[in-house]
Amino acid sequence: MTDTDGHVDTFVRFAPGGVLLVAEERRKESPNYAVLKEVHEILSAWIRETGPDSYSMVKVPMPSPVKVLGVQVPATYLNFLVTNRHVIVPVFGQPEDEEAVQRIAEAYEGREVVTVRSDELFYGLGGIHCVTLEVPEA
Repeated sequence: MTDTDGHVDTFVRFAPGGVLLVAEERRKESPNYAVLKEVHEILSAWIRETGPDSYSMVKVPMPSPVKVLGVQVPATYLNFLVTNRHVIVPVFGQPEDEEAVQRIAEAYEGREVVTVRSDELFYGLGGIHCVTLEVPEA
């Protein structure tokens, strides 16, 4: 993705049962449209080769452009955090929020999905998954 130099946690995540959650950009004018379309093609080919019984792909929409202080931020729903009982998902007050949360919830059945408004967090060029990667031991 152009916003983050391709950090994988912004456009594809593994979920239980061999589910690949993959970002889908629906706006052709977005700089991420072509690269995400290519990602879908590569992953679809890989799934065909490895066997559709092993993996499946679920498309998760990208949010409409999110701006903070006049700057477009690299917003994505896939920069979420998985805990033992929860999935903490960033949301942005965009029309795509509900669909994205629903798709993630379906992939993580049995965990409660908690949404966190994250516009400003992404302004700092990170998301929920990014800022929780290296939490030191108490």
